[in-house]
Amino acid sequence: MNRNSIVTDYMNFCMICGKPIVEIHHGLSGTANRTIADEWKVLLPLCPNHHNSSKMSVHLNREMEVLSKQLSQLAVEKEIYRRQLFDDDSDPARDQFRKLFGKSFL
Repeated sequence: MNRNSIVTDYMNFCMICGKPIVEIHHGLSGTANRTIADEWKVLLPLCPNHHNSSKMSVHLNREMEVLSKQLSQLAVEKEIYRRQLFDDDSDPARDQFRKLFGKSFL
């Protein structure tokens, strides 16, 4: 499972509306945080409207910004534990989710 983001495997579609035109948003921003987000692959695919071109974008809507940061934090925390427990790219939490719900949405 070598992917471009620890948040989602679907980097070609907006995480909010599913449009196939995306811009990459750093889930944790700011000068220092952006570098760390790149290292940890905390990247969110968003269409222009949800990235920075509308009132419902993560850059112009406080609630959208907070939700994207919360999602990013959860992804990093999960990745920290996954790396501590496993030497490979396996993801038992996602595998268990798939077993419970029949598929993954990430």
